[in-house]
Amino acid sequence: MKKLGKELLEGRYHRIYLLAHLIDQIAANRFAYLHDLEEIFADQGIRPYLPAFQKESAVHRFAGSVLWQYYYDKETLVESAIQKFPDASIADEAMWVLPIEAACEAYEIEYPTFVEFRKESNLSEIAPAVLRHFRSCDDHRCTECGRLSDEYLEYWNELNLCGYIGDLLDRTSEEVFFVMFSNRSFLANLHGLLAGYVQDAAYSEEPEIQKLFEHTRAGSKLKRATPPAWAKRAVEFRDRGRCVYCHRQLGTLHTPINHANFDHIIPLAKGGLNDVTNLQLLCDACNNKKRHKGTEPGRLYERWYPA
Repeated sequence: MKKLGKELLEGRYHRIYLLAHLIDQIAANRFAYLHDLEEIFADQGIRPYLPAFQKESAVHRFAGSVLWQYYYDKETLVESAIQKFPDASIADEAMWVLPIEAACEAYEIEYPTFVEFRKESNLSEIAPAVLRHFRSCDDHRCTECGRLSDEYLEYWNELNLCGYIGDLLDRTSEEVFFVMFSNRSFLANLHGLLAGYVQDAAYSEEPEIQKLFEHTRAGSKLKRATPPAWAKRAVEFRDRGRCVYCHRQLGTLHTPINHANFDHIIPLAKGGLNDVTNLQLLCDACNNKKRHKGTEPGRLYERWYPA
């Protein structure tokens, strides 16, 4: 794949809206996914989120964790866009592969296929009939399917250890971020979900975590950090230089009257992060009002062109 500059993203959008919808649903219905969330955030899993204003944002990290689990659990075979069954008929020539293989194909990641993995493991060539049975079988006691499922698990571990899955998740989470960064309702839900884990981390005894927090009589919160220039530019561009509550144009000339506030959607005092995805643009008047109204995100968006 051709190398691009850091300012460009080549979107392939392989099932990206399905995956973005999954992440949106988890953020909006966290209690329905508590088991999965506990797996992600067990043993200080919130720790990588805590340092201020990382370019690998909270959305990138969360998307990567959810997508890892999605592909790990996915054994429903799909048609390959590249691989073919040997000597297969034209109507049935596409090889059936794991979704992780189809995704690597879509992003042109050079990886060892399952067929190649089995060959290197000195296993016999897999027959179309075996995959056809695996696709349709719903008998959890099926010995043949159980054996193939074990092989798929070994194959997954091989891809993971060699970094192919990490490469795929990096690409996919970048596209999820690109699609979802403009959705402030999603961002508010996600950071509301993360806030509980951030507040729990404030009680950690690890010095590296403790130095990120400040403790007062009112409670514990992450130390406030000034957004870097790249984060400000991203938020200003997303919000079109306007207050997201009243839609007042703030422009690039910030005067005492025309002043832009980079407001935390979920306040630090409520477990918010110093993260580019936890910021929105507010004027002074709306910023002052928000302090008394809670943490609802701004829902005004400028159209691409007038209706």
